[in-house]
Amino acid sequence: MEHEIPEFDTELMGRLTEDQRFWFAGAVVAMVMADEHIDLHERSFLHSAIRIVRDKRKIQELEEYILRWQTPPIVAMDFSTIDRDHILESLLNIAAVDRNFDEREEKLLREIAVLMKVPEQQIENLIELGHKRVEQFRANQLRAPNVRARL
Repeated sequence: MEHEIPEFDTELMGRLTEDQRFWFAGAVVAMVMADEHIDLHERSFLHSAIRIVRDKRKIQELEEYILRWQTPPIVAMDFSTIDRDHILESLLNIAAVDRNFDEREEKLLREIAVLMKVPEQQIENLIELGHKRVEQFRANQLRAPNVRARL
């Protein structure tokens, strides 16, 4: 790739076709918007998702979904097993980055995994991992000193 996009695996992006990149970018937009709240970290993922697409019309299409607060349609798309696993890991990271993995994000991740022909047990493991990550975030947050209370 001509420029690095730190939120996503550079090698993965280099292997994907333009159609696969657009699909992935749409899935990222959908995942960010799933909980109807966009935090600072999620905004970074949105910008990066748009940057992986090269076709200006497709970029505009994604931007319009975001501006209209609409979810891009996600259809079945074929990926190699390794790329599929990297994509799902990225989507899980996006779903949990706001320290919450709610039922809407879980449902969307499940739908995307089914469209990618992921075995049911792997989907369940992925969902469980998402909930474990949020629990870890919250546990770490409870152990952290309350810096806001200091003057």
